[in-house]
This record gives sequence, C-alpha cells and structure tokens, in this order.
Amino acid sequence: MQIEKNTFPKEWYSIATEEHFWMKWRLGALLLQLSDIGFSLTSSLKGLEVGSGCGVLHKQLEKASSWIIDGVDLDETALKKEYSKKGKTFIYDINERRTELKDSYDFIILFDVLEHIENEDLFIESVLFHLKEEGHLFINVPALNVFYSNFDRSVGHKRRYDKSMIKNIFIKHNCIIENMRYWGMSMLPLLFLRKLVNMKKEKDTSSIIKNGFKPPNRFFDYIIKKIMSLELSLLRRPFLGTSLLVAIKKKKG
Repeated sequence: MQIEKNTFPKEWYSIATEEHFWMKWRLGALLLQLSDIGFSLTSSLKGLEVGSGCGVLHKQLEKASSWIIDGVDLDETALKKEYSKKGKTFIYDINERRTELKDSYDFIILFDVLEHIENEDLFIESVLFHLKEEGHLFINVPALNVFYSNFDRSVGHKRRYDKSMIKNIFIKHNCIIENMRYWGMSMLPLLFLRKLVNMKKEKDTSSIIKNGFKPPNRFFDYIIKKIMSLELSLLRRPFLGTSLLVAIKKKKG
C-alpha cells in the first residue's frame, strides 16, 4: 500500500488471495462500473496501480483486459511477490512526483489505499500528477463510518467513506466524478457482527485481521460466493454496501 513504510499488516497478504470472495466481489463490481461508464477493456491502455501490494488486483485485471499496468508500492517484500506479465513494478512514493512520470497514465487504480492516508488532499494531488488529462482514476474505499471498528484500526484505516465524503474531497480537485456505487450490500450484517465481536474483547492485531477477513470454513466461503453472484446479477448499483467504488475523470487544464 502507498502508506507509511512498514505499517501495513503482513497478515493481510496471506489471506487476501485471488480466490478470496471479497477480492472476487470487488473485481465483479469494478467490471460492472467499467461497463456502465463505457470504459474499454480491449484497448491497449496504460495504467498505474498505486499500492499494488502482492499484485492480486493486477493479476485479475491483466486476465480481464488488454491493459498494461504498472504497479508501485512502498513494501519491498510485497512487491517481490507482485504479478505482472506486461507492466513494470517498482518501489515508489508517488509524492516524489518524478518528472518522467508526469501525465504518463491513461488511468490510475487506487484501491483500498485512500483510507490509510492522513493528508488526503496532498496525496490526491500527487496521484493526479501522474494521470493524463481526461484520464480516469478508479478508487475503492471501505464504506459507512458507522461500521468503523477495531478491525479497521488493525489494518490501518483512518476512516470509512460515504458518497458525500468523496464529493467533498474531490470538489477541491480538477476532476469530474463520473460514477459512484456501493457494493457488498449483502455483507452489511457480517460487517455489523464483526464490529460487535471486536468490541467485546481485546485481541491482538493478527487475530483481529484473521478472524475479521478470513472465511471460517469452505462451506461459508461457498455460500458467500453464491450470495456474491446473486447480488452482482440482480443489483448493479446497491443503495448501500460495505465498500464504495468511484470512477473519476481528470479535467483538461
């Protein structure tokens, strides 16, 4: 993640694999959003994933598109596991704003990163520095601050978001919000339960992350994936959800 070095919990990487239901659900929601805004998967566009970690999303998107995606992160250990057949991966703090990378990318992916950042405005300015005019920024963040819990604290979340918060952030930048949608509405009861469980007793960070994100067994994993398929089929744009996807376009000038 593009956050302070060595602050992201390593437990996450061993759990958040390509087969995890949440990773599949997030991809499915993104593909629906891309379809709705008419963003091509077949064009040879060049993108950047900021906070690429071990490259799970990178791998998913290379399979689903013709894009070339570079991945950057501050975690050298995670980048060594990064996957890319087309793009480059390298250690880079985007706040450096290297001249050779200015206006370099057709799109930038900022998934589950913004919630870790203290100074959102400075960070977003740095992200947009790397994006071409009329390029797209795709963001995913945890939704609804009422569900903020010890799990969020354990994984380094500063906050959760709603649509109004995102609008208030990006109104200050030279951007157009093209599309916002919640996803994972069916998981809201589990999010509420996770908050209650973690309120009752103190646990170490590793246990909170494992118990809060790892499916308890194969049967649960099977059921939640079936629910995922139903929601993606029947609810393209849920009115609430555990996460929020945002598609943003950088204006000219």
